[in-house]
Amino acid sequence: MNTLIITDNVFALSLTNELNDLYGNIEVRQSPNGLLPDTPSINVVKDTNEIIKNYDLVISIHCKQFFPTELIKNVRCINIHPGYNPCNRGWYPQVFSILNGMTAGVTIHEIDNQLDHGKIIIQKEYKIESWDTSGSAYAKIMKLERELVLENFVSILNNNYIAIAPESEGNVNYKKDFDELNYINLKENGTFGDFLNRLRAMTHDDFRNAYFIDDSGKKVFIRIHLEAENIEQTPY
Repeated sequence: MNTLIITDNVFALSLTNELNDLYGNIEVRQSPNGLLPDTPSINVVKDTNEIIKNYDLVISIHCKQFFPTELIKNVRCINIHPGYNPCNRGWYPQVFSILNGMTAGVTIHEIDNQLDHGKIIIQKEYKIESWDTSGSAYAKIMKLERELVLENFVSILNNNYIAIAPESEGNVNYKKDFDELNYINLKENGTFGDFLNRLRAMTHDDFRNAYFIDDSGKKVFIRIHLEAENIEQTPY
């Protein structure tokens, strides 16, 4: 079984290296212009024929490329998605789960010609607490994702699973939807809870996401720190 894993994520790269140590014969690539160290790139569109010729299984783990129809018709393609399909398919599922209250989790599914849409192999949810931000929720994603992949990797390699279609189409969020959330209009009306959730969703480590424009025209970035009483905080 010649397996190709494509990832653009440093945490997923560590998981991929762990899988290689356990099972071997796994090639690792990143998207063109990726920033992962010592990882060759591959373009799933331009290199479709090469992939079909050389691999029996392609796994996407936080890969930013959209797989072409020709590839998914000829090679079994699996995606590790950091959301609970069909809730918040697409970009940054934990961000939108904080905002809309939909179930958060990790889904391993077959790839079809729609975004995070294919038949579900396995999925598991996690709880977003009232004190979670995007960053702390993401730490839960990485832990759960590793557990699910390690538990099910042999079954995936051997094509020994039953994939089930999602119960509904769900909803999809795109990068532009996230980008539109970053600007905070200081004259916008809403409940304090709405704005608190917005800031929680926009807070992720040291990323400069949410911002407002002050009276001088300067962009001012905002992050929020939440700490629950008598709860040990998970580092991320």
